[in-house]
Amino acid sequence: MRSHLSSTSFTSLFEVPQQLNSSTTTMFEPQQSQKSHIAMDQFGAGMLDMPASADGIGAAYPLDDPRMSEELKFYQAATGIRDPQELKALLFEIRAEACKTFPFPCVLCFHFLQGMIARHPFFPEVLKAIKEKSTTRKIFVDIGAGMGNDLRLLIHHGWKRDDVLGVDVNSEWSALGYKLFRDRKLPVPNFIGNILQPEVLDVSTPAEFGPAGSIDLSSLKGLNPLKGKVNMMSLNQLFHFFDEADQKRLAERCALLLSDEVGSAIFGMQVGGIKKGFQSCIKTFVQSPETWKEMWESVFGPNKVKVVSELVETTPEDHLVQLFSDCTGIQRLYWSVTRI
Repeated sequence: MRSHLSSTSFTSLFEVPQQLNSSTTTMFEPQQSQKSHIAMDQFGAGMLDMPASADGIGAAYPLDDPRMSEELKFYQAATGIRDPQELKALLFEIRAEACKTFPFPCVLCFHFLQGMIARHPFFPEVLKAIKEKSTTRKIFVDIGAGMGNDLRLLIHHGWKRDDVLGVDVNSEWSALGYKLFRDRKLPVPNFIGNILQPEVLDVSTPAEFGPAGSIDLSSLKGLNPLKGKVNMMSLNQLFHFFDEADQKRLAERCALLLSDEVGSAIFGMQVGGIKKGFQSCIKTFVQSPETWKEMWESVFGPNKVKVVSELVETTPEDHLVQLFSDCTGIQRLYWSVTRI
């Protein structure tokens, strides 16, 4: 079956924080009287009942947890708001506004505060790339960037602002990002468009000649200028929106953008499974670690990349299973693909 999202949104769905200390576990109770102004059925039947308000959802505010102190420091630095209560008020406001347009679990349950890149096993390699001295430009692309939280975290760690690019199909995400981080005067390069569409990325044309240093990421009309010039790329909570055929199409387009330089990498996370196939409880197609490795090796060819993939079981404290009443367990597939 063809994905509902082959020409629509790439936004995160299953972003889940690590366990939080909580005396109670709150079940998800949709407020049926309020609906998003976007068609949630494009994300599959599992999203049809998502409310456009977080009222009645008792998700814990994660930055109150002592184990989230580093995340709290990042948001304080990135927003310029040092007072924890003032910051908390702003984040509640952002969540309420985001729910009206993007009522995904990651928004409703405050998971958008949990950076996917920083919690990924590949993140140490990202930090290493930041620290390495180089005379050549390093470009980082986040596909399905949402509000741009992860990209701003990279900038916070030292990646140059002009050398990151967020890609999504809805400009309302970036508007929310600027409202949250208050940095419109120092915009994060952002491209609105669907990477699967030929007008955005034409797979039939060769890569353009010229140094990566001459590309202005803030004024791109398409992604063709980036063919073979991206050093690192992240795709979190994205691939599970697509069927098997479109997952491979997306992987092929990512490979087209990736630099030939050894160490260039693509990494991410999405829902996975012990076996490849359609999971009826969340109504999505998932890959196993083995089939995921096989797919990427078929895209790049033999002995071209190192593929690492690992399944991680979610827990009741993750709130994820509770959002889908027919599920007894959901697993996340963490992965990386690195040129060798």
